[in-house]
Amino acid sequence: MKSILALVSCVAAVPEQPSFDEWAGMYGINGDDLRATYDANVADIDRLNSLNTTAVFGVNQFSGMTDEEFAATMLGEIEDDDDSSLPIVNPVLEDSVTYPSSKDWVSEGGVTPVKDQGHCGSCWAFGSMGVVEAIHKVQTGQTVILAEEQLVDCFHQGSCHGASTTSALKWLQTHTPCTADSYHYSAGSSGEGGSCKSCQSSHIHVTAVNLLDKTEHALKTALSNSPVAVSLHGASLKNYKSGVLQGQEECTHSHSVLAVGYGSNYWKIKNSWGSSWGEHGYVRIESGGGTCGRFGIFHTNPRVPKVSSSSPSPSPSPSPSPSPFPKGCTDLSGWKNQDGDVCYTYDHGNYCTIDGQKGSGWSTEKWGNLEDWYDSKGRTAMVACCVCGGGSYDTSSQIIV
Repeated sequence: MKSILALVSCVAAVPEQPSFDEWAGMYGINGDDLRATYDANVADIDRLNSLNTTAVFGVNQFSGMTDEEFAATMLGEIEDDDDSSLPIVNPVLEDSVTYPSSKDWVSEGGVTPVKDQGHCGSCWAFGSMGVVEAIHKVQTGQTVILAEEQLVDCFHQGSCHGASTTSALKWLQTHTPCTADSYHYSAGSSGEGGSCKSCQSSHIHVTAVNLLDKTEHALKTALSNSPVAVSLHGASLKNYKSGVLQGQEECTHSHSVLAVGYGSNYWKIKNSWGSSWGEHGYVRIESGGGTCGRFGIFHTNPRVPKVSSSSPSPSPSPSPSPSPFPKGCTDLSGWKNQDGDVCYTYDHGNYCTIDGQKGSGWSTEKWGNLEDWYDSKGRTAMVACCVCGGGSYDTSSQIIV
């Protein structure tokens, strides 16, 4: 009798999952096409919950997907084969010899809201923009939401089929991030990117991309200063609901996320699957686990970009004698940068010169690099505006292109 009671108690402790019809109603799904897949996922969830771990598993928006469909749709981190050109940094704490016993940038207001990548393998874009947003917020106290769609559309090494977070951050060194309000995310509903568009500049600049050592000490020390972009083996996150997720060392990775804190035995991770997933969009994964770390958190180097911000975009202002306008040259028709500034701005502000150099009117301190200001096709004033040495030339003139 005692063993039977123990068995009943164990079974009762397993959370009961909703029926297929109840789950389909929650997510607006019609028809029985996914019933068999859902039932298989529930059986796996029940198995995981019966193992008496420190995490709870349950159905969610992915419960109609097979593991293969989930991986193909939601996991898109493809790391660079060679990041040897980037510096490895060992962060140093200014105020203490050792890092604190725990850290939570969410409770400290250093993290922007959780987003949802939808049905698109664009986690790499969310990891990249997420860490820039967070570092900027820690440094300034300001919440500026950046546009992942800019990366999906304009960074041509990336798409809904995956890309490298490190490469995307390197691309942002020469392309100022757009604001999300001016460049809405659509890849999550279409499953594909689109053509590059014009947008409003965030005036946030990535000035460098640094990598951390693949150690717990380096990551905890860096987390004492700001959130950190990391990558994980994401397949184990599919059915997560709450608690500390236990796992094994994984020397592989497939999902880009943001480390936002840690406790005595876990890393706190911000995900990009919406706030209804996990612990309001977050997951705690068990720390430790050997060289690659549990869930592969140290299979690749964590990334900490350097971020700075500048004043709003350049605008026309009086200036000392602007550069002479080349005879027979015409500005590229319709060119405008992220804030709508046209060639006239650069001409009359003396921002650049005929020979394609930075002019005396340009302030790098206020506006960053001149090359950071470009149109929807990535063309800078240097190639679009005659005063900057670009533009188009009248072939009937004597000017040689």
